[in-house]
Amino acid sequence: MKSFAMFIATALFACFAHATTYSTVDIYMDGDSTMFGWAMSGGTMTCNDGTTTSGCTTNDYGHNMANGTMSQQQHNEPAEVLLDMAAAFGAGTVTVENHGVGGATVLDSINGSADAVSGASEYDCSVTTNESATCGSLGSRLHASHAQIVVGKFLTNDQYRMSPSQFQTYVATWISTVQGNTNADGNPMVAVWEESSPICRLDAPNVGPYLDAGRAAAAAAQPPVLVIDNHDWIYANYDWKPHLSDCVHPDNGLYATLGDRSATTMGRTVQLLLGR
Repeated sequence: MKSFAMFIATALFACFAHATTYSTVDIYMDGDSTMFGWAMSGGTMTCNDGTTTSGCTTNDYGHNMANGTMSQQQHNEPAEVLLDMAAAFGAGTVTVENHGVGGATVLDSINGSADAVSGASEYDCSVTTNESATCGSLGSRLHASHAQIVVGKFLTNDQYRMSPSQFQTYVATWISTVQGNTNADGNPMVAVWEESSPICRLDAPNVGPYLDAGRAAAAAAQPPVLVIDNHDWIYANYDWKPHLSDCVHPDNGLYATLGDRSATTMGRTVQLLLGR
C-alpha cells in the first residue's frame, strides 16, 4: 500500500509539473560521499570498547576507520540507477549524473561553497576535483544542466553540523530551489528527496529527528516531494552493518541495493516523463 501511494503521489505531481513529455530523461543525483560512492579499504577501526585494532569490524559497532584508502565503488548508486533505467526503458533513454561531493551538507550544495568543517572544495569553480562535474550554487548548477529529475541525498554530514530544525529549513530551501528553477532547455524539474542509509559510528547523533525533518520538508513542498525511504527500509530489511566499509560508507553490494531501490521508486516518474 505504501509503494502504491508513493506512485500515485508521484504521478500526480509529475503530471501537474510537466505539460509535455520527453524522448529522453536526465536524472541529476546531488548528495554527499555516499552519493558519489566512496568506500574505504584497509586501515584500523576504533571498536566499541574504545580500543583500536584491525580485528574490530562494523558488526562490533565500530567507530571510524583511520589510515585506510578511499575509492569510488563501481556499483555506486547513480551507476546502478543507470543500469536499472537502461533495462527498463532502453539504453540511452535515461541519463544519470553523479554529483556527489564528499563531506558536503545540504547547505553546502545550496550555497555552492563549503564551510570550514566540510572542506568540500568541489563547489569552488576555481578548483579541479575528481568528484562533482560542476561547481557553483545549486541554482546555477541546475540551470546549466539538462535534468528533468533532481535527487537530493544528504544527512550523513548534516547531523553533525546543524540541528534538526535547521536541517528541515535547508531541505525545504533545496527543494524550492529545484522546483523554482528551469534547466538549460527551459524546462521545469521534479525534486526527489532521498534518505541516507544507516551508519554505525559511536558518535552518531539520534538520526530520527533529522529523518522526520527531511520528510516534513518534502511533505510541505508545493507540490509535495517523493521521498525514497532508504534509511528505515535498509535498517529493517538488510544486514547492513557488515556492508559498511568504515561504519559510514556502503560497499558495492549495499550501494547496488540503494541504486535498485532508487530506480524502482523513481520508475513511475520516469515513465510519465517519457509519456509511456
